[in-house]
Amino acid sequence: MLGNTATFPTIAVSISAFLALGGLWLIFRRSRRRVGAEPRCGHCDYILIGMTSERCPECGTIIDPGRIARGRRRGRGIRIAVGLALLAASPAISWNSLEAWSQSIYWYQYRPTYLVMQDLRNGSGQSAPAGNPLELNMREFTHGWLSEKIDLARVALDELQRRDRRGKLSAKYRHQIDELALANLNIPVRTPVQIYLDRELGDRLIAGKLTADEQAKIYKGAVTMILSARPVVMQWNDVPIKIQFNTRLPNGSQNALSVEAIFKSVRIDGNDASWAPRSRWGPPDSTFVYGGGNIDVERYISYSTPGEHRIDLDIQLDIHCGSSAYPTQSPVIHSETRTISTTFVETKPDLAAKIIRILIDPSHESGHYLSIEELKYAIAKAPFFVRDLAIIEMIRRDGLGDLACEQRDFLIGRILAIQKDREQPWNGAYGDYIESLQAANELSDWQWHQYGNQQLGFYLRARSEIRQGDPLPVDLMHVARRGNSKVEPFSACQETIEYLFPDGIPTPWSFDSWEGNSLTWVPHQGSEYGSRYDVKFPEAPLGRHILQAKLKPYVTTWTERPLNMDIPTIYDLGEVAFTIVPRTTESLVAVDDPSMAEQIKKCISITNLLRWDDGKLTGDIGLNYPPIDVAFHVTLQGGNQEYKLDDLFAEKDRQMDYGYNQIFIKDARLYPVNGLVFKFTSDAEIARQLVGQKNYWKGDITIRDVSIGEDEYLKQHP
Repeated sequence: MLGNTATFPTIAVSISAFLALGGLWLIFRRSRRRVGAEPRCGHCDYILIGMTSERCPECGTIIDPGRIARGRRRGRGIRIAVGLALLAASPAISWNSLEAWSQSIYWYQYRPTYLVMQDLRNGSGQSAPAGNPLELNMREFTHGWLSEKIDLARVALDELQRRDRRGKLSAKYRHQIDELALANLNIPVRTPVQIYLDRELGDRLIAGKLTADEQAKIYKGAVTMILSARPVVMQWNDVPIKIQFNTRLPNGSQNALSVEAIFKSVRIDGNDASWAPRSRWGPPDSTFVYGGGNIDVERYISYSTPGEHRIDLDIQLDIHCGSSAYPTQSPVIHSETRTISTTFVETKPDLAAKIIRILIDPSHESGHYLSIEELKYAIAKAPFFVRDLAIIEMIRRDGLGDLACEQRDFLIGRILAIQKDREQPWNGAYGDYIESLQAANELSDWQWHQYGNQQLGFYLRARSEIRQGDPLPVDLMHVARRGNSKVEPFSACQETIEYLFPDGIPTPWSFDSWEGNSLTWVPHQGSEYGSRYDVKFPEAPLGRHILQAKLKPYVTTWTERPLNMDIPTIYDLGEVAFTIVPRTTESLVAVDDPSMAEQIKKCISITNLLRWDDGKLTGDIGLNYPPIDVAFHVTLQGGNQEYKLDDLFAEKDRQMDYGYNQIFIKDARLYPVNGLVFKFTSDAEIARQLVGQKNYWKGDITIRDVSIGEDEYLKQHP
């Protein structure tokens, strides 16, 4: 039984019943005492004086001399009045108790199922029945979302689901709910019950409780796709295409449904074509489209033959069920392949177009006119920006089938050499090219193995000079050199670091992470990322010293589509030199330049200030690309309260992950909505904890009149 059912008021009802029965007895009881001597019918009390008939003319009873009554009954007005008083008093005794008991019962649970089904169809926007469990369990604080609103239709669905769970819902009504949910997939969501019908349908689909026909209806309309291409493309330009995805899938209450669109093959005029290296907005071979909505995906195809052409794109649609954060780790519950097509025309550039293209982008456009040997020379001898264009051009030509085997081997060798040398800039398109060759079984085992061994790298950075007794700040830098198109982030590693000071710094040493653990997120592209450590040695002689270290990533978790390659079990981080100077020696240069205050102030951002309904205050402080090294203590003043926030620091013209912090104040109930003051106070001790800071800006910054953006606490406590 649903609802907070109160105990039935047995005692009060019993007293009321006793009084009512007593009142009725007094009203209808006939008195046995009589006054007078006139003869009367013993049954109806009719006067029988002068009667000669054998029967009573009033009631027809046979007149028996032995049953003739003498005299009239005594008056009973007082007795009736008392009885009526008792009848009137009896309900008053139990009325409040019965009313409370009745109100505690959720009567809607006893409503006939056919009427509940009518409420489900027609009850959107109507008031929900009192005492329904949805309102009883609703949180005090809500966001005003449609999913949080409760009406008659939503309560009806909840009641039908409850009956279904208890096995009291017939197959007829179960089928009607499923049909209603299927029809709901194709209409805009405007009522709360549509959201929960969608979840109900998703849960039943995931649990395998839908019929084959019902599943087919869902999958048929799950994804619609339209392929389009630029109508006219000039020769040597990549062919831009756009795939418009429109998805409509139900989502379960616990697990999400998402669609992985895998581009199995692309053909032009029936012949296999290649993706261009510059494909944007995600990997060229797949994309993810989540449960509901529209998304446009852009790709580029390498092609350079003039004429009218037809593009055929085979797309495998895999529907995953599980976490929306890592959908590829979730099982596939349905898979199918569809082909979509479009056309385009490729034209030859005339002389004017060639001249204009060379004038606009000479470095890129000229590559189309260079021979393979000239491109190879540019790759081997030219500066980076020219070398990069030459490599991309050779990758494009290989996609068109214009490279011989030895020319491809040269290109692969140069890419692997660049990957190995971390001093050389890396382009993720190089990795995409290597990985596409491996996918096509056109890469040798040793080339693939070398690519795998070189894709993840580490090295150390240390502060060049520290004062005696200070810890040595060390950054463990992570370098990921691979394609842009496979994983994001690249991986999560847990590592241990073996280190020593071979030149005689006495033990004990300690090598401590700032984050307090050894979990490291490695980026998916070639950018570098640092994890912060402090090396402490209580006693160390003055002078120059060497730190040597090796890293062992004992756990590596691939977050999406792992590559089938080996990862080294140990990395030699090499060595870094540093110098210990006396404590009286100043290892930092303080730059006292008040004119830089405004520039630095513009680099500070205070965003996402939110006071929650329980009074806590959260937000973010960013410090983006300052014109000089900065290191601050940060405090927040609100009213008469002052709260110390985390330290904030960043190197000149850089934004590293430790260039921001989060605001978290557990109790900010007394803070005003407006007029908050943030104070940034420079401190040399903070700057000494950083690897790269050789100087720091000496000065203070105050940012006034900051307002809380969203204030849920004030809404609850006006």
